[in-house]
Amino acid sequence: MVSDHWFYQHGDAEKGPVSMSELESLAADGALTADSPVKHIDDHHWRSAVDLPELAIATEVVAFDDPDPSERPQHGKPRVLRMICFGLAALVIGAVGMWSLRGTLSASQDRNDLVLLSEIYAEFQQLRDSGTSEDEWDDFTKRTQQQIRPMLKRLEETATAKQPAKQALLWASRDYLRKMLEEGRNDPDAEIERTFLEHLSRARQLLN
Repeated sequence: MVSDHWFYQHGDAEKGPVSMSELESLAADGALTADSPVKHIDDHHWRSAVDLPELAIATEVVAFDDPDPSERPQHGKPRVLRMICFGLAALVIGAVGMWSLRGTLSASQDRNDLVLLSEIYAEFQQLRDSGTSEDEWDDFTKRTQQQIRPMLKRLEETATAKQPAKQALLWASRDYLRKMLEEGRNDPDAEIERTFLEHLSRARQLLN
């Protein structure tokens, strides 16, 4: 399964690991800003919190608040203007939430597909390295084809250039896993297997 371990920088210190829900709480409290560096445990580079969809809204909404109450005018901002600001923020959050719900469900399905392909590859390695019989390999191949058939149909209908994670999963399963099943037992092709793993790695990075 994809781990939920994240790190963030606070001042000069690196904090973590924490979960995404904890990062969201930090952003909501203002402890994590849009420019705060964050990274997943599997990432090699830091990125800004605002670059993560889960944190973008929280960090941007916090910016609506006046960061230093002592700098406010003596009589404060007009209450009507503040109500309008918060009202607009709520409308934006609601609209984005509804719009992103479908994307969130889709991303969850993509992660399930990634887990399935990773589990299939682990079994693929085990059977190949143990010198399994032809009958066992044929059984594994048929079972795998049945497992990925619904996934292939869904990915072929939804994968586009705007959905690079779906494209990577589609290419890995349709264009390379099938070849690995056909040739992997007796005549493994290292290049095909390497490209399959590259697509899985690409999907994992995009989904984190």
